[in-house]
Amino acid sequence: MIFLIKNFFNISIIYLIFFNITFASEQNAWLPSWNYRTPILVSNIGIELVNHQLSIDIDLKQRIEQNKIKDNCGDIRFTDSDGTTLLNYWIENFTDPIKTPVKIWIKIPSIPNGNQTIYFYHGNITAISESSITNTFDFYENFDGNEIDSSKWTSTGDSVINFNNGVFESSGQRLLTTKTYQSNSNMIIELYANIESQWECDVEIGWINSEKSWRWTSWTSGGYKSSNGSSDYLGKWANSGWNIYSIVREGTKAHLFINDNEYPASPQQMDIIAGNYFLRIMLDNTSRSANNMQSIDWIRIRKYTSSEPTLILQSEESNTSYIAEREALIDIYNSTNGDDWSINTNWLGEIGSECTWFGVICDESKHVESLHLFSNNLNGSIPSSLINLTYLKSLLLHNNNITGSIPNELLKITTLESITFNNNKLDNTIISLVNQIIQDELSKWDVNNDNVIGIEEAIYALQISSGLLTKKR
Repeated sequence: MIFLIKNFFNISIIYLIFFNITFASEQNAWLPSWNYRTPILVSNIGIELVNHQLSIDIDLKQRIEQNKIKDNCGDIRFTDSDGTTLLNYWIENFTDPIKTPVKIWIKIPSIPNGNQTIYFYHGNITAISESSITNTFDFYENFDGNEIDSSKWTSTGDSVINFNNGVFESSGQRLLTTKTYQSNSNMIIELYANIESQWECDVEIGWINSEKSWRWTSWTSGGYKSSNGSSDYLGKWANSGWNIYSIVREGTKAHLFINDNEYPASPQQMDIIAGNYFLRIMLDNTSRSANNMQSIDWIRIRKYTSSEPTLILQSEESNTSYIAEREALIDIYNSTNGDDWSINTNWLGEIGSECTWFGVICDESKHVESLHLFSNNLNGSIPSSLINLTYLKSLLLHNNNITGSIPNELLKITTLESITFNNNKLDNTIISLVNQIIQDELSKWDVNNDNVIGIEEAIYALQISSGLLTKKR
């Protein structure tokens, strides 16, 4: 620890420097740089789930109007129970978040039986969206290209295929089998499709084993078949037009849902054997009628359990550290006539922009680490609220017109390493402040032979005498 007092005979030139001082502070785990979070209670009455996807509808209107979240929702994040481990998520229906609640899918690594808490974060102006359906769902295909993705699919058949604005169209017979995706878990296959069902025109959806055999016992052709031919006792299940079709694997049963409504003859019994299963889709239009084109917009797969956990939003919380830092900066702006500063670029900007304000330097976690406003025409006093800059290391305010005294509260900023106030109009209380700093810090440490001379000389040099520092010897 070193104290340096430059120019003992001019009280307006004082530098206080503290080195190698570490203070422990106890804080709740909080995602760095985010101002707000809302706990989400996860209640699971079933078995423990692993890497399970759950959805929640969140009304963002008030948060956006209060500038607590970006208009494009790019600062949305979710963390695990520890408050800092990021979770994968995907915003499904981002159209107008002010008018419509936003549906968000979250992939949670572990959901034990009982209750746990995860966190919904927002309020970081510099954050960029990390919404990703690919990282959140077990499998996803949106046919965004001009050919079948050979890394995802094994494709066979003689159909004529087209890609029309992200929609896969097939006329003829085409088999699509996932190349790498396989699973032995309960799951939901969802596809948004326009399926035509008539003679020689149908779709089959289901699972096959490594020998490429269908895993069904209800008929030899396999799958949930959409045709209304005589061999299909389920009848015609495909509705005309675009619908969301869901095939749910639940143990040895497979359910069929159309737009969330279960088909009357569902479920079917599956012939389950050990091992993983691949997804297989057969698109059949052997009549090759242009009016009976089989079309799929997207396919996605996620995990399933019969007793899905519930997600309930709790009360919003504020990161008092970030909010208090912002308020402290606003206080020094107002108390020193910030409108007339030589440079005040970006000051008083929206929440989360503080690190872009002139003279404000932040650490990697976006806490204020340095405040450098020297030679900037500050006129007024220093507010005591600067104590809320709890991560501050450097405060440089020399060459201004600051009046009054330096608040003793500055002593409580344990991270502070350097202060400059020279060439201001401060009163003599600066001397007692320096003396108090030295005495307070000295009382916290065992003085050794390496620094005893520097500390003793610093204390010895301090004396209030008509506003001047003079040597006592």
